[in-house]
Amino acid sequence: MPLPLVSRLEITFPLVFNESGAKSDVWRRTITDVFGVPSALIKDRTGAPLGGAMLVGVALGVFPDFSVAKERARYVELREPDDRNHQIYQEFSDLYKSVYSDVQDDFKSLPSLLRRTNS
Repeated sequence: MPLPLVSRLEITFPLVFNESGAKSDVWRRTITDVFGVPSALIKDRTGAPLGGAMLVGVALGVFPDFSVAKERARYVELREPDDRNHQIYQEFSDLYKSVYSDVQDDFKSLPSLLRRTNS
Protein backbone atom coordinates (compact mmCIF):
# COMPACT_ATOMS: atom_id res chain seq x y z
CA MET A 1 0.00 0.00 0.00
CA PRO A 2 1.71 3.23 -1.09
CA LEU A 3 2.00 6.15 1.29
CA PRO A 4 -0.36 9.05 0.60
CA LEU A 5 1.12 12.12 -1.01
CA VAL A 6 1.56 15.07 1.30
CA SER A 7 1.71 18.54 -0.25
CA ARG A 8 2.31 16.98 -3.68
CA LEU A 9 5.65 15.68 -2.40
CA GLU A 10 6.69 12.53 -4.22
CA ILE A 11 7.77 9.81 -1.82
CA THR A 12 10.33 7.36 -3.12
CA PHE A 13 11.40 4.08 -1.61
CA PRO A 14 13.10 2.72 0.32
CA LEU A 15 12.43 4.90 3.34
CA VAL A 16 15.93 5.85 4.40
CA PHE A 17 16.97 5.91 8.04
CA ASN A 18 19.99 7.86 9.18
CA GLU A 19 20.51 8.75 12.85
CA SER A 20 18.99 8.65 16.32
CA GLY A 21 16.32 5.95 16.61
CA ALA A 22 17.42 4.59 13.24
CA LYS A 23 20.23 2.80 15.03
CA SER A 24 17.63 0.55 16.64
CA ASP A 25 16.83 -2.58 14.67
CA VAL A 26 13.45 -2.80 16.44
CA TRP A 27 12.56 0.78 15.46
CA ARG A 28 13.49 0.25 11.80
CA ARG A 29 11.51 -3.02 11.67
CA THR A 30 8.48 -1.35 13.28
CA ILE A 31 8.44 1.64 10.90
CA THR A 32 8.96 -0.63 7.89
CA ASP A 33 6.02 -2.82 8.90
CA VAL A 34 3.72 0.03 9.98
CA PHE A 35 4.05 1.83 6.64
CA GLY A 36 4.32 -1.38 4.63
CA VAL A 37 7.19 -0.13 2.48
CA PRO A 38 10.86 -1.08 2.10
CA SER A 39 13.46 0.68 4.23
CA ALA A 40 17.23 0.96 4.44
CA LEU A 41 19.89 2.35 6.74
CA ILE A 42 22.54 4.77 5.48
CA LYS A 43 25.93 3.05 5.58
CA ASP A 44 28.11 6.02 6.53
CA ARG A 45 25.86 8.01 8.83
CA THR A 46 27.40 11.47 9.01
CA GLY A 47 24.13 12.94 10.24
CA ALA A 48 22.59 16.36 10.02
CA PRO A 49 25.68 18.40 9.04
CA LEU A 50 25.96 16.65 5.68
CA GLY A 51 22.23 17.01 5.07
CA GLY A 52 22.43 20.69 5.96
CA ALA A 53 25.33 21.17 3.56
CA MET A 54 23.33 19.53 0.78
CA LEU A 55 20.34 21.82 1.50
CA VAL A 56 22.60 24.86 1.25
CA GLY A 57 24.23 23.45 -1.88
CA VAL A 58 20.86 23.09 -3.62
CA ALA A 59 19.76 26.56 -2.46
CA LEU A 60 22.96 28.12 -3.83
CA GLY A 61 22.85 26.18 -7.08
CA VAL A 62 25.97 24.12 -6.34
CA PHE A 63 23.76 21.03 -6.81
CA PRO A 64 20.90 21.02 -9.33
CA ASP A 65 18.47 19.30 -6.94
CA PHE A 66 18.26 16.87 -4.03
CA SER A 67 19.14 13.87 -6.18
CA VAL A 68 22.71 14.48 -5.03
CA ALA A 69 21.79 12.98 -1.66
CA LYS A 70 20.50 9.80 -3.26
CA GLU A 71 23.52 9.55 -5.57
CA ARG A 72 25.96 9.75 -2.67
CA ALA A 73 24.08 7.53 -0.24
CA ARG A 74 25.05 3.91 0.26
CA TYR A 75 22.39 1.74 1.83
CA VAL A 76 22.80 -1.21 4.16
CA GLU A 77 20.34 -3.43 5.97
CA LEU A 78 17.64 -3.22 3.31
CA ARG A 79 14.32 -4.41 4.76
CA GLU A 80 11.09 -5.45 3.16
CA PRO A 81 7.89 -5.09 5.18
CA ASP A 82 6.37 -8.13 6.80
CA ASP A 83 2.89 -8.24 5.23
CA ARG A 84 1.36 -10.03 8.22
CA ASN A 85 2.67 -7.40 10.65
CA HIS A 86 1.57 -4.59 8.30
CA GLN A 87 -1.97 -5.98 8.24
CA ILE A 88 -2.05 -6.14 12.05
CA TYR A 89 -0.85 -2.52 12.31
CA GLN A 90 -3.53 -1.50 9.80
CA GLU A 91 -6.21 -3.15 11.90
CA PHE A 92 -5.00 -1.30 15.01
CA SER A 93 -4.94 1.94 13.03
CA ASP A 94 -8.51 1.40 11.82
CA LEU A 95 -9.62 0.69 15.39
CA TYR A 96 -7.84 3.82 16.66
CA LYS A 97 -9.55 5.97 14.02
CA SER A 98 -12.92 4.51 14.96
CA VAL A 99 -12.38 5.01 18.70
CA TYR A 100 -11.08 8.55 18.17
CA SER A 101 -14.08 9.42 16.04
CA ASP A 102 -16.41 8.06 18.72
CA VAL A 103 -14.85 10.07 21.58
CA GLN A 104 -13.82 13.25 19.76
CA ASP A 105 -16.79 15.25 21.06
CA ASP A 106 -16.23 13.92 24.58
CA PHE A 107 -12.78 15.51 24.62
CA LYS A 108 -14.33 18.88 23.83
CA SER A 109 -16.40 18.71 27.03
CA LEU A 110 -13.49 17.49 29.17
CA PRO A 111 -11.99 20.95 30.01
CA SER A 112 -15.32 22.17 31.34
CA LEU A 113 -15.69 19.08 33.50
CA LEU A 114 -12.16 19.43 34.82
CA ARG A 115 -12.69 23.10 35.70
CA ARG A 116 -15.83 22.24 37.66
CA THR A 117 -14.23 19.35 39.54
CA ASN A 118 -10.98 21.17 40.33
CA SER A 119 -12.69 24.22 41.83
